[in-house]
Amino acid sequence: MSKETGQQPTVIQDFLSGRREYLNAFDDLIRTYSFLRRLWCRYLFWAVCFLRIRLGSYRRRIVRACISAYYRAVDRLFGGDRYLCYLKRSVERADQRQAEARASDGRLRMYAGVNFELRLLQEALQNPHFVATPHAHQDR
Repeated sequence: MSKETGQQPTVIQDFLSGRREYLNAFDDLIRTYSFLRRLWCRYLFWAVCFLRIRLGSYRRRIVRACISAYYRAVDRLFGGDRYLCYLKRSVERADQRQAEARASDGRLRMYAGVNFELRLLQEALQNPHFVATPHAHQDR
């Protein structure tokens, strides 16, 4: 948190706003729970969830460093190319995830286009004076 501006990072703001929305939506239900369950729902779950998300990346980084150190040490002791095979597998997995992300982005763009066309159709059916403009921002 910056002392000069008094603003929190957006990740924390998003997390806290999600917590607030959840508590506001289920406040009546949470009041019927036992003391320990209310404590879990209001405070402990969110702390554990936040820590699990934040510490997961550090855990993965440590695991990758240990695996690479292990393969390098074994290659030095016994010879072989285990570390190079590990690097090749890592690159292949990264390429596969990148291809999946590109395919997912393509599907999302396609769904956004279909959704836009359906919204245009719905507006045209509901409003007989509706005119769609060719530019994306109709307020400009």
